[in-house]
Amino acid sequence: MGHLLDATAVALVEGTPVERPYTHFWAVADANGQRALSILRAAITEPAILAWRSCQSPFITTSFHQTTLVGFPLTDIGSVILMVRLPETPWTSIDQQCGATLAAHSAAMLRHARMYTDLQAYAAQTEVLNTLALFLGGLLDPARQLDMVLQRILALTHLDAGLIMLKDEPQDTVISVPALAIEPAQVTAMVEMVIATGQPVWLCRQHATTTETLPRALAGFCDLVMLPLALHATNAGALLIGSRAHRHISGEDLTLLLTIAQQLGLTLSNARLRRVANENEALRQANHLKSAFLASVSHDLRSPLTAIRASVEDLLERQHAVSASEHRALLSNIARETARLSRFVDQLLDLSRIEAGSLPIDREWIELKTLIEDVVSNFRQHWPDCRIETLVSPTLPLLYLDPMLIGQVLWNVLENGQKYGPPDGPITIEAFCTNSHLVMSISDRGPGIPLAERRRIFDRFYRLERDRHGRQRGSGLGLAICHGIITAHNGTIWVDERPGGGSIFRIAIPLTHERTGGWLPEEAFV
Repeated sequence: MGHLLDATAVALVEGTPVERPYTHFWAVADANGQRALSILRAAITEPAILAWRSCQSPFITTSFHQTTLVGFPLTDIGSVILMVRLPETPWTSIDQQCGATLAAHSAAMLRHARMYTDLQAYAAQTEVLNTLALFLGGLLDPARQLDMVLQRILALTHLDAGLIMLKDEPQDTVISVPALAIEPAQVTAMVEMVIATGQPVWLCRQHATTTETLPRALAGFCDLVMLPLALHATNAGALLIGSRAHRHISGEDLTLLLTIAQQLGLTLSNARLRRVANENEALRQANHLKSAFLASVSHDLRSPLTAIRASVEDLLERQHAVSASEHRALLSNIARETARLSRFVDQLLDLSRIEAGSLPIDREWIELKTLIEDVVSNFRQHWPDCRIETLVSPTLPLLYLDPMLIGQVLWNVLENGQKYGPPDGPITIEAFCTNSHLVMSISDRGPGIPLAERRRIFDRFYRLERDRHGRQRGSGLGLAICHGIITAHNGTIWVDERPGGGSIFRIAIPLTHERTGGWLPEEAFV
């Protein structure tokens, strides 16, 4: 444009009157060009530049350094093109018309360039926000992965260090990346102010009037931005990010950082709501299990107590008329129901010990075949019509186990098979050893266990969905105790479907050659 209008020097002053202007210069390469350039540099610092940038038509002024200065406003974008001719020659009407036309074209190009730049910036910001949203959405628990969140924010914003402070927990959460890059003690006061006011704070070393009054938070940084984090409808945290080199942070940059802080606050709030919802669901399920357990316990306690009471009252009422055989039958019934009640109370105590991690494991070298025979013999005394088959490998070595607890596991599984299996359906116990494990299986011909519930049956108080609405009673303790005992022996217990119908409870316990005793760890019941 300078060549077309035979100008010696040209200045383009961009920006609206309320913005800081951006200037671009061009001059011919000679002494006149340097002199004209000096005139233009001085002109843009004059107060009159504001009026020139707001003009709607070309203007000529000779009041500046006795030099003719021509201006062509770029309407609608708050810019102006200033020109100087040295040596001075008149600016004809044709020159002015050409200049106005060129200025209009320049304004259109600048508008398009600004739109393109704004679109690029908007696209870049949208990509940053979308990338961050996808990242946050993929985290299982953002509140426990704040270091990863902070690293991703710094990578997306190309900043050097960051810090997240949350005040809504029983103990303040402070996450810094890199570690200790921002000293929390130096920013605590300002963070409290950001949380209290809900307004961001931007500290810039280059904008400080004197280095003597620089905040301690700026130590080692040129720019530091503190943003409030809105958690649960209140400002309960802050996001701090800083740059060691000056970044020329613009209003758009601050808007992006504020949006990132809002996105992070919303993600943390949603994560907390999900956590609370899960806790409420767990409490609801626990309350449901407790209600079912209490109903079952009341039945399991009432049944033997009712039988014992009936037998005792019969003895008292007919104490002189009871025959010897009837007397023995009533006493046997009392003994049987008392043993039943004792086993149930023992199960409750064992369960409480397992959950407390205080159930003792008293290992000793035993013959598993003898232990199985003893359990089966005692079991037949209570259920003489139950058919039990045993297939025990004759090559079983001595095993270092707790006989009382392993016997209880066998009893509980046998009782489970007897309760749900057909009267004439045999229960089969098998036992053998591999190179590394003792393997036992107890098979029944009951209705089987649905695949979706095979893991849950080892949870305390859990009963199958079909049993909750049926006549079969149970406390949901037996298999939970089995799981705790087998886990205490470093083994596993699970259930499979038996071919032809029924269930197979399988137990695998590692073989040990050392006398390692101890207590049942608390995690054994988990």
